[in-house]
Amino acid sequence: MVRRIKGDVNFTRNWEEYKWGFGSFGGDFWLGNELVATITSEGNFELRADMRYKDKSYYAIYDSFKVESEADRYRLRIGNYTGDAGDSLKDHQKDRVFSTFDKDRSYSQCPLIHKGGWWYHNCHLSHPTGVWKAKASSGLIWYHITGLRDSVDEIEMKFRRK
Repeated sequence: MVRRIKGDVNFTRNWEEYKWGFGSFGGDFWLGNELVATITSEGNFELRADMRYKDKSYYAIYDSFKVESEADRYRLRIGNYTGDAGDSLKDHQKDRVFSTFDKDRSYSQCPLIHKGGWWYHNCHLSHPTGVWKAKASSGLIWYHITGLRDSVDEIEMKFRRK
């Protein structure tokens, strides 16, 4: 769904770019909301986030995962958390709609302030689409690891059929 391992792609993108995806599988990328919504529309999926921060690995698994269609603004549906990264996604981003700077559904200017598209709600506790290596809340945030003032070194979020 998203990979940030090199810092070779700018994630401050508009709705259409997040809809269709960008980047390359050899580096950083966003798979595309339309493709993820289509794939997850039938069947059961789980979501896994793998992160590196200060030479340590962390993970978070959500036992169900779905992205709704564009008609529902790519609303995020996720289930129960397990892992050692802390739940920085479910309680804050669950059931939220996707926002970009040109289609801000957060009503708080979160995509404009923090850069990158995401399922914002009072901005974020997770933010893998932020500014590469930023030492502020616009970085690659996973709150239970980084707080709101640092970035994970790498993050990859992927889903699979259960």
